[in-house]
Amino acid sequence: MAILLPERDDEGVRTRHDNSGSAFGNLHRERLPRQFYMSDIDGVVLAENSMFTEFCAVGDAIAFAALFDLKQTAAACEIAPLRRRMMCALAVAVGRAQPLPPMCFEIVGSGEPLTMYELNPLARRRTGRCWVLTGDSWLTVWADCGLTDLRSRLTAWLR
Repeated sequence: MAILLPERDDEGVRTRHDNSGSAFGNLHRERLPRQFYMSDIDGVVLAENSMFTEFCAVGDAIAFAALFDLKQTAAACEIAPLRRRMMCALAVAVGRAQPLPPMCFEIVGSGEPLTMYELNPLARRRTGRCWVLTGDSWLTVWADCGLTDLRSRLTAWLR
């Protein structure tokens, strides 16, 4: 008799059955509520488990709130500038199709604590704002960096 694994955890978040994924992706799944949808976009990047998009969904409509580029080390942020340019270009293009553009971030680290650096998509540079993601700080960081407000505004637009 086959054992059926639950499709969603206690918070309603879809469970992973492959024991895979990046530290950021798994922690995002664990630390943020179900409505903080996120998907990796590995099909258009140079390395697996390295770029993610966070989006809002209402019915069939979707709006993109953020793009994340994951780096193992701070030095890696300067080694592969193509991914930064690509992510920022995607944010600018997506921003033309919705009332507010998605935010861009570089996430540095291989597990908690992770450092999240905000990027200016037009300048393709860090803004100088950064946060440390650890333990229960995720919702606080999302509010502080503006993602919670952006998500609310985009969700209202989708309705």
